[in-house]
Amino acid sequence: MVLLIKLIGISIVVAVLIKYGAPTLDIPAITLNALIGVMTPAMVMAVFLLWVPRS
Repeated sequence: MVLLIKLIGISIVVAVLIKYGAPTLDIPAITLNALIGVMTPAMVMAVFLLWVPRS
């Protein structure tokens, strides 16, 4: 249950950062940047879930 609350909290923080912080960044619209933007959240969550000790 605690893990679920942490994941929801992290998701909310990331969503707020994307909504209010991302428009201030000057990132060119190229394929590599789109791929990085799509794959980074999934990779971060996968590493986090694999890093958390199993109980």
